[in-house]
Amino acid sequence: MGPTLLDMLGLVGALLVSSAFALPPHRGLEIPVKRKLTQDGLLNERLRKRTNVAVDTWEINGFYLDLTIGATKYTNLLIDTGSAVTFVSPYTGSSTATNTGVTFKETFADGSVATGTIWEDQVEFGGIKSKLAFGGYPSKTRTAPIPNDKNGIFSMGTEQDLSTVLINAGTQHIGTIPAQLAVQKIIPANLIQLKFIPDGFIGESTDGGAMSLGAIDTTFLTSPITYTPRLPGLKGLDGKIIEYWAASVELPSLGLLKTNANKAFTLIDSGTTYTQIFETPFKTWLAKIPGAFYNATAGATQIPKTSLAKIPALDWTIEGKTFTVSGQALLVGDAVVSGFNLNPAYLWSYVQSTGSDAGMQILGTYSLTYISVILDASSAVPRLGFAKTKYSPA
Repeated sequence: MGPTLLDMLGLVGALLVSSAFALPPHRGLEIPVKRKLTQDGLLNERLRKRTNVAVDTWEINGFYLDLTIGATKYTNLLIDTGSAVTFVSPYTGSSTATNTGVTFKETFADGSVATGTIWEDQVEFGGIKSKLAFGGYPSKTRTAPIPNDKNGIFSMGTEQDLSTVLINAGTQHIGTIPAQLAVQKIIPANLIQLKFIPDGFIGESTDGGAMSLGAIDTTFLTSPITYTPRLPGLKGLDGKIIEYWAASVELPSLGLLKTNANKAFTLIDSGTTYTQIFETPFKTWLAKIPGAFYNATAGATQIPKTSLAKIPALDWTIEGKTFTVSGQALLVGDAVVSGFNLNPAYLWSYVQSTGSDAGMQILGTYSLTYISVILDASSAVPRLGFAKTKYSPA
């Protein structure tokens, strides 16, 4: 794949790691999400904005929500923890809107650009209604970075990432949606919990689980939470430092440790399908599966059915705590094989290589259904939490 190498920044000083539940049972905003599968590659490609990490376009298995702005309902906004700005399309204001005068410009890896205006308007979702700031993308075409059946992106990225795509903001502070809800005291904290579930990876309105804003739903968890500090940012092609929801996530069985030069830098990304691991550990993993190879045409790892029992588990490890995903859980289902015309005589895995040992690796939507991830911007040092659920492989 040959991605451009990124400059790595060092990790800040070590922090103590908590292995206890952070909050009493859920008191935040519960937002049901749906799952939709599409072959439109634009959303997949746009993930690599400003970092130029190449991603093969095979499919997108996304999680979506609906919201209403003014009097208009927008369906199928992609929930994206790796994107900078929440925006809807098409939008040019409403009778209840205020134009902030701030514009945004987000460039995606396929070369497309989303440019629009930051508006404030009445936004309704998850049972709440409040005046919030968001991006309005004025048109809707096939050259835009959103397919025709999508109405935008619901960004769960960092505030620093958002600030890098805003133009002429001056002294105005434009916060992420969770940050705005926390300031307005609609939710108790600037915190996101992903509660995605792994069943039914195909369908227009298949239950995708939920997202909790403001508090942790401990009833969804089957283990204590392991916290780790959010990593410092990476330098993009434009020279700007971009902070992601990223942590050191090791794969000890494959030789990937946070003491490596790449610090096991791992992006938590609900905006892409695949799990991508660094080149050397990927080759080590692949070599253990007889007859397996990466099929560049299909954009997936092809495995003989006779090698099912030989697929190694991935031992994702955070601060010494291991979250194992079995070899069988690394495969896509029959519906995906059929829906994307993959050869049914083989098994197919969503695990890919990043094409390099530098930059970042990615935990995408498949992996995020086997673990609950907490993105906590309310702590003194932003942190990520990881816990098992009933959907985690034994």
